[in-house]
Amino acid sequence: MNDDFSRLAGQTELSAVDGQIGRLTIRGYPIEELAAHASYEEAAYLLWYGELPDAAALADYAEELARYRPLHPLTVQVLEVCAAQRLAAIDALQVAAPTLGLDAPPEAAPPAITARLPSLVATYWRMLNGQSPVEARLDLGHTANYLYILNGALPHPACVKALETYLVTMIDHGINASTFAARVIT
Repeated sequence: MNDDFSRLAGQTELSAVDGQIGRLTIRGYPIEELAAHASYEEAAYLLWYGELPDAAALADYAEELARYRPLHPLTVQVLEVCAAQRLAAIDALQVAAPTLGLDAPPEAAPPAITARLPSLVATYWRMLNGQSPVEARLDLGHTANYLYILNGALPHPACVKALETYLVTMIDHGINASTFAARVIT
């Protein structure tokens, strides 16, 4: 019966949670191993492409992420309208997220979304707090760039490492409980 509910609600190859033994694996890798040793770029690559990148693939992927970090001007305009109306962050994200791929070809959707979503969040936070947006830095890693856009200053390496470890730990947990319940009820 449990397998029937699992098939009905959805299956994922991305992660597995075994609550009986307290284990989370991402594409077969224990989360403790990923969190301790993988950068956010490596973990995102693993989710999108099914394997950890080698050094060359990681360099190419990091460069591609950096290239897509800047938000399209229309996205910034949408965020400005949302901030002027003081929309809740989740509502503003829902309105602006569809604009993330405006100047990206369809095959670039995974890196464009991965790169731009943090820029979207940080830019909207700044706007809601009466601050001007900060341009993305192409020379920073993914997590450092997010903190830079959010705070307008280069982050301390320890802050980058702490947030990156957290982001890798939280990168995927399969289907959440509310999604599972909704699918089973449907």
